[in-house]
Amino acid sequence: MSPVHSLRTMLATALSLSLLVALIALPGATLAATPSWERAGSDLLPSIVKTGSAAGYSASVKNNGPSNIPSLSVTAFFQQPYSPVTDDTLVSPPVTGPVPVYAAVFKNGIEVSGGCASLSFPLMCNLGSLSAGEAATIVVAYQPTGVADAGIHGWWQTSGTGSSFCTESDNSRGDCLPFHVGPTTISNSGDRGGGFALNAQPVTTDAISASNLTFTSMDPLREDVANLIATVADDNAVIDPGCPAAFAPCAALPTSELHLGDGTATFGMSKVVIEFHKTALKGVNFGKLNVIHIHDGGLITAHEVPKAKFCDGTAECAMFENLAGGHGRVTIYAAQNGWVKYH
Repeated sequence: MSPVHSLRTMLATALSLSLLVALIALPGATLAATPSWERAGSDLLPSIVKTGSAAGYSASVKNNGPSNIPSLSVTAFFQQPYSPVTDDTLVSPPVTGPVPVYAAVFKNGIEVSGGCASLSFPLMCNLGSLSAGEAATIVVAYQPTGVADAGIHGWWQTSGTGSSFCTESDNSRGDCLPFHVGPTTISNSGDRGGGFALNAQPVTTDAISASNLTFTSMDPLREDVANLIATVADDNAVIDPGCPAAFAPCAALPTSELHLGDGTATFGMSKVVIEFHKTALKGVNFGKLNVIHIHDGGLITAHEVPKAKFCDGTAECAMFENLAGGHGRVTIYAAQNGWVKYH
């Protein structure tokens, strides 16, 4: 080694050490640390979907710090039939598959505009940076076919702008974090309606007949909402909460179940129409019933229908109508999820 080259090497080494010492000596200066991230929950939107309706899914990740994630992307794809796997298992997408009917990504509950630039297979969305302490969520919906259970697989990725694959080496380096959401039950029961309701469309069970005593319809009345969960159930599909003691005995009419949004969330007023086949009305004084609304959160409200001359939807209310052929209809405006019974 020449004396000149040796001197240059020594000077470069000394300069690097000096800069490092200076950085450490600066007040508040720290060396970047690898961010620590974790799965922050997932959900089926909803868990049971009527055939013909969309099935929705959500998955979240949180950056626990101490440093930021400079570039976060997420990849997801639909699987039907769904095969459950362990959390850390990477599932590669097949060559082809369905594209989603809806997709969006959120940071701390706020949608990232343009995050999912196109609905593709597999779906790839970009969220930009994710600061320490922040959480990100993907919400995606697909149109199932048939009645086999369905679900999604995917991964969060800290490098690049999303990819159609994520290798085990990526996972071992901490660049990818897999997630799996499922299974969704796909039901062809006429006593169920709805799922992930695109553009807040009304959802219904089958029309009344001699073999189907109840029809239930729910209109979210929310044109400003691009997506939400809207489901109804009646007759054999209802898990009946029972008759509240204060109203026992309840009238012997089938119970309807209503869910809008997630759980006890209130999404404003929705219009519910319930029709009964004349067979269900035998022995019931239809014109003198009261509607009992049992909310998800446990609150119970009763609507004295005979005193309501008109139900216009400005507040929770209900009204009865006699239909041709001896059938009957109840129209209810409700602002909470839950069950509808009668007293």
